[in-house]
Amino acid sequence: KQWYQRRVAITAGGTHGSTAPYLCDKDWYDDFEPGITEFYQFFRYEDVGEVLCATLTTNGDDHLFVAYVAVAKSIYGKSDIVHFMYNEEQTKLTTADYGSSSLKLCEDACYRYLP
Repeated sequence: KQWYQRRVAITAGGTHGSTAPYLCDKDWYDDFEPGITEFYQFFRYEDVGEVLCATLTTNGDDHLFVAYVAVAKSIYGKSDIVHFMYNEEQTKLTTADYGSSSLKLCEDACYRYLP
């Protein structure tokens, strides 16, 4: 089997649109080990409005389970607003036959913005 690098990217979405994907990868670190809570920090000058959801995508087939995602929106001079999104259906992130290569997690209140 040829070695490959599993890639996981995250996109934050809100009332004004979505960010560009951010690759969750730390240099010289084995990302997404079982039982470990991972923390990634990225800054974008993209205003998504009120944060509603986060979408994770992967090219890997190793059945990554993401229990929740927390997205903090930072505005200069204000306290960070943290939005928690839970994987209530316990869907695994994978390119294998079962699971999904894309996982969208939403806040409880995101239904307010649906047509």
